[in-house]
Amino acid sequence: MEKMTLKKHAIFTVSTLTKYDELRDNKVIVVTSAGVFTGRLMKENSNKDGKALILDVIERTKEELVETGQVPNDGYITLEDATLDTNGTKYNFGNIIIFHDQIVGITLGNTEV
Repeated sequence: MEKMTLKKHAIFTVSTLTKYDELRDNKVIVVTSAGVFTGRLMKENSNKDGKALILDVIERTKEELVETGQVPNDGYITLEDATLDTNGTKYNFGNIIIFHDQIVGITLGNTEV
């Protein structure tokens, strides 16, 4: 069983708040050492551009690690239609996986960074 850390709990809680009607228009904003990512939380039932396949592969790999007695990392967040702003240069991603150990902070917002 995976260990729940405060960081993992905070990332999960903040990122899933966009499922509520009042916050639906907000994007997830993730601060990393590489820059600031903004995007939408990837939905599990998303089939756009192979996104469902990416989530499926990640989850199966995680299950295999657990079955073999290995402990997966602290976790990850998957964003779709994401942008990375790094020192004024912007990079667009159809989807991206950001591992929890790379996250410095997370929030919600409806403005571009």
